Parts: sequence; structure tokens; C-alpha cells
Amino acid sequence: MKKPTDRQKPVELDVEAVLNTIRMLEKAGKLQTFIEDCRKQNFVLTASAELVAFGKEALNSIAGVKSTGPECPACPFPRR
Repeated sequence: MKKPTDRQKPVELDVEAVLNTIRMLEKAGKLQTFIEDCRKQNFVLTASAELVAFGKEALNSIAGVKSTGPECPACPFPRR
């Protein structure tokens, strides 16, 4: 059995670290390219059910946000 390389091992990241990375990519004008490259390589971020629920609660607390489910305007691909 092959031993996983460092690039294959899951890594736990702090939410702030992920958001800071996204902001840096956006500021540099490279976010859309990064997203497209991730899609081409079938990369996804995995979040615990607790984090997803916490995020939904946070979104629902914002005035004007009407949906955090399949119709969520922030989701590029509605989950139906």
C-alpha cells in the first residue's frame, strides 16, 4: 500500500485562513482563475455539518438574505 504524500493528506484550516486566502486572491485579480482551476481538477472544500449549520445561521442573521438552501444566491451551483 502506498503511503500518501503530503499533498494527498487532508489539512485542517482555520476559517479565517481560508477567508484571508480568498481575499488575497480576489485582491490580486486571480480568484476567478483559481476557482476555474479548482473545478477543472475537481477540488472541493469539505466542511463539517456543524460549520455548515453555523454558516446558515450567520447568513440568516443578515437583513435581506432570504435563502441559505438550494436557492442560495451565493451558491454557484444550486444543490437540489
